[in-house]
Amino acid sequence: MIQNDIKSIMELLSILTKTESAIADFYDACGQMWPEEREFWESLVRDERRHADVMQRMANIIYKKQNVFRVGRKINPIAVKTFNRSIEENRERCLNGNLPRERMLFIARDIERSLIEEKFHEIVTTDDLEYKSLAKAIVEETGIHKNMIDKKIKEHT
Repeated sequence: MIQNDIKSIMELLSILTKTESAIADFYDACGQMWPEEREFWESLVRDERRHADVMQRMANIIYKKQNVFRVGRKINPIAVKTFNRSIEENRERCLNGNLPRERMLFIARDIERSLIEEKFHEIVTTDDLEYKSLAKAIVEETGIHKNMIDKKIKEHT
């Protein structure tokens, strides 16, 4: 990859790492507001925090092995920052008691179904097995999260 590409990909991965942390913080707020479901939300929080760590590991792999990566799907960093602000605003609404439980669950479902959560790993293409394995784990856990949240929505509607 050329230097400009690696720089923009590293910046995007930094923003995406913040996305994972913002999602974890939102889920943590949900658990605070609904303590009877704290265990459910805590499992999501743990996974999202791990995703943030894994995202950083993926960035390190790309940086160290630049020659085996190619630019893939374009994701606009401004769009990701806007997405992050939305998550943070919903977290605040939740903590202020301005987010009903059903709405909170629908927001969580929409987060897990977002292009950012489902396609983040496509910002590069590679045959690097370590990178692909880490990306696959996040994608699989995101699928599990979607199912968990869908099940919780059915319980409350």
